[in-house]
Amino acid sequence: MAMWSRIVAGALMAAVVPLFPQTSAESAELTGVVTDPSGAPVPGVAVTLLNPATGFTREALTSGSGEYRVAGVSPATYAVRFEKDQFQSQSITDVHLAIGQVGALNVQLKVGQRSEVVEVTGEVALVETERTHEANTLGQEFVRNLPIDRRDYLTFSLLAPGVVDSKGVADNADYRVIQTPNSGLSFYGSNGRGNSVTIDGGESNDNAGGVRNTLSQEAVEEFQINRGGYSAEHGGASGGVINIVSKSGTNAFHGSTFGYFRNQRLDAGDPFARVLESGGALRRVKPDAKRQQLGGSLGGPIKQNRTFFFAAAEFLNRDESNVVSVLTDRSIFRPTAEQEAVLSRLPAAAAAPLRAALTSPASTIQLFERNSGITPFTTNDFKFSLRLDHLASEKNQFLFRSNYADVDETNASTRALVGSTRGYKFDDVSHTALIGWTHLLTPTVINDLRVQHAYTDQTVSTTEPLGPEININGFGFFNKDIFLPSIQLQRRTEFKHTLNLARGAHSIKLGQNINFRNNHGNVQTFFGGRFTFGPLPGALVNPALATVSLNGIQAFNLGLPQSYQQGFGDPIVRNTYPYFGYFAQDSWRVRPGLTLDFGIRYEFDKRKSPLPRDTNNFAPRFGFAWDPWRDGKTSVRGAYGIFYSPIYYQIDYVVNALGLVNGRRQIAQVLTTIQTPGPPAAQNIWQTLRRQGVIGLPVSSRGIETDDLRQFGINVSQTGPIPPLTVLFENSGDYVNPYSQHATLSLERQIGAATAVSASGIYVRSLKITRARDRNLLPAPVNPQLGIRVWRPQDFINPLLFQVNVYESTANAYYAALMLEFKRRLSRSFSLAANYTFSKATDEVTDFNSDFQPNDQTNLRAERALSAFDQRHKIVLYGLWRMPHQISVSPIFRANSARPFNLLAGADINADRHSTTDRPPGAGRNTGIGPAFVSLDLRLSKRLLLGSDARWLEFTAEGFNLSNTLNYSSVNNTVGVMAAPFHITGRHDRGPSDPLGFTSAHEPRRIQLGIRLAF
Repeated sequence: MAMWSRIVAGALMAAVVPLFPQTSAESAELTGVVTDPSGAPVPGVAVTLLNPATGFTREALTSGSGEYRVAGVSPATYAVRFEKDQFQSQSITDVHLAIGQVGALNVQLKVGQRSEVVEVTGEVALVETERTHEANTLGQEFVRNLPIDRRDYLTFSLLAPGVVDSKGVADNADYRVIQTPNSGLSFYGSNGRGNSVTIDGGESNDNAGGVRNTLSQEAVEEFQINRGGYSAEHGGASGGVINIVSKSGTNAFHGSTFGYFRNQRLDAGDPFARVLESGGALRRVKPDAKRQQLGGSLGGPIKQNRTFFFAAAEFLNRDESNVVSVLTDRSIFRPTAEQEAVLSRLPAAAAAPLRAALTSPASTIQLFERNSGITPFTTNDFKFSLRLDHLASEKNQFLFRSNYADVDETNASTRALVGSTRGYKFDDVSHTALIGWTHLLTPTVINDLRVQHAYTDQTVSTTEPLGPEININGFGFFNKDIFLPSIQLQRRTEFKHTLNLARGAHSIKLGQNINFRNNHGNVQTFFGGRFTFGPLPGALVNPALATVSLNGIQAFNLGLPQSYQQGFGDPIVRNTYPYFGYFAQDSWRVRPGLTLDFGIRYEFDKRKSPLPRDTNNFAPRFGFAWDPWRDGKTSVRGAYGIFYSPIYYQIDYVVNALGLVNGRRQIAQVLTTIQTPGPPAAQNIWQTLRRQGVIGLPVSSRGIETDDLRQFGINVSQTGPIPPLTVLFENSGDYVNPYSQHATLSLERQIGAATAVSASGIYVRSLKITRARDRNLLPAPVNPQLGIRVWRPQDFINPLLFQVNVYESTANAYYAALMLEFKRRLSRSFSLAANYTFSKATDEVTDFNSDFQPNDQTNLRAERALSAFDQRHKIVLYGLWRMPHQISVSPIFRANSARPFNLLAGADINADRHSTTDRPPGAGRNTGIGPAFVSLDLRLSKRLLLGSDARWLEFTAEGFNLSNTLNYSSVNNTVGVMAAPFHITGRHDRGPSDPLGFTSAHEPRRIQLGIRLAF
């Protein structure tokens, strides 16, 4: 009932209050001042925008102060005409307006006859003196010509200052689950969630903070990256907002077809592509790798000056390989050097059985051999889109876009120490349909309606169908992923009804959007079971080994898991949870050279019970832009605002599926450790089920069932009294949406005719970030030997409950940066952009997964540290150089300093029943210093004209990481109970199975050849 009351209230608001579109999300504006030869303003000048490609026109009149404003026009290249009696008319051609741009075009009219027309070629001002927030725009020239791997246009966002790749972490163990991908873009040191992507004004986000599979690069016209301080029209995001506009047809038929090809013969070898031969030597290999990316587009008129279409299709096929480094040295199967030193001091009769116990059997060796080496990696990705534009009249425009995407991937997750049997099969089918209607009520009042429906069917299954998952910390991760399979159906229906109103010096926007999000999740979380192995005291084998430790492989050989976890029950959770957003925004031109932005936004993000309703999400925004010399070449701008992030559906899912709701445990879990007394001990379960053949090596013949656990006194039930060893997930009673506060200040100055430089500062404070914490723990005494808290049975609120993990809104994050930018606007032959970011990002949690819980659950403040996405220095340079003879060169240079990684002990040394959260005693979070990154990508093209500038054949050669720089990507961060110092780096002299050894690298040099025919 409450939901429908909000819908009715929104409808009444639409009827009573002018509603304004988020025009900058999919359109542009043109503004300026018209003066006479003396510099006095000229009122009543007729201003006409004409898009020669479509015949679209828009008109406006200058005000008493000579100002004009034309809002809500599509990004395109226009001819602008200025006319008034007693003045010569002036026509300015080639005026390009980009997405989200408020372009300034000032004109001085000459006295004369109106019939006299002065034609010139012009451009809007390079510096946007009315823009108050921080943003970057990439137009078609860069989208078409820059070398981007896989033609994933969102990758262009990484060229903007302050934006970091969030998919890769330097830790070897990334606990983020496959079916909840992030966007890949970290704004302000965030984890890649909290951003928003829109296409033609319709949202393109998924239920986990990622981006739905939508358009191909061939269908993208340009896009804007809003990095901070953006206005109240942008909602549903605490990080960055990326607005994309798709290509549309014109009055002329245009099309193209293309193909891009790769083969391993042209590529450099992967330094980790090595095969361990029987003699123990590593031999470099170069596995087969082939890639084809084919596609084309066609656009044109259905009816001249009225109706247009644009269609694009693209297909990617990859038959490549990932490299798994779990077996690069067979000495890992023998006693360590420290153990051999102890054994050498024992009598031979006593040493022999101990040496045998510390040596791996054939089944362990087979497990590693089966999971190591070269793993085939396949991708089939198809995208198709169709856009129709119809100009019904001068006052009515209609837009329809439909896009379909189908991607299939296999073994995408296998790399570093993630074994081949941990690979997955990913199948994602997405379809989106959007309808837009823009109605010009008067020249200063524009009404806009957008309706979009999106459907996604995502299935993530495992290459190894049977459990249990086997994790040997520091050595390898094998078999079925405990969080798979996952089948998720998403349906999202969005309504946006908005209007833009110009009143004198005010440009006012009001708006609302409603997004009905429906999710049907079938995630077999914990169903396969998980056994975790890690370092253990040597005394567990024999008192003679009391001075040394067992490593994870030896614990595995001896059947001594640190923990065992499994779930049983019903994996389905479904819900419809709408999002409501309302905003009001006023851009007030106080006087020439000074613009103030005031805005307020309200958001309501309805969740599935038992999550509470957060009803007070008001987000004020303020910004200013000042041109101190009123010459259109300088802008001092600043902004402050509050920005709310949606809650992601995985929280709704987990607290319902894995919690206690209305007396029922939908997925009943059991978790036990090596310290659990009696038959339920983890080692007893493992050893017994191994003897019984339930757990097989290197593969199992069947899964573990509830009947198998009864012999250990474990009775799994979904109702009734909570049995011992149960694990529960729940949310705190005050759980709310996270939000960020942005504060920005910048100075931008135009130098010469086509160059601008800027310096900007940004500070972001993020609060109420979700994290998981075990509330079953009481403060434990400090162990004098280790110097950390060590839990005892009496230190648990309910010792029979193994864990009570609560999602709470208690984590914070902080980001501060100085950004320097240089840009040279595209001239006839050359354009260049460069930026440098000096930043620091700190936070208290990496993501909401329970494996990222605090090391000391009773001391949350101790988790504050450098973010896993902290990147102190970042340099980017990219450009386009058009040389004689139709030759073009496009480089991208990127370099960034090291990112942190987290040191893990690999064992539950503080006995809090969480083995993935322990660090070496005394080590802070993220104290490791990961590898840096340097890469040069280059695109060289040669165009052959086929009779006209519109018909040509182009040959391209692209090199990615052209210098073949070895960029390590991850470090073996399982280091055991090591002593300080903890500010340490990865080691080049160690293998992937050794602590601090590098385990994987970014791609070496890749060469891609292409051909494109345009007509």
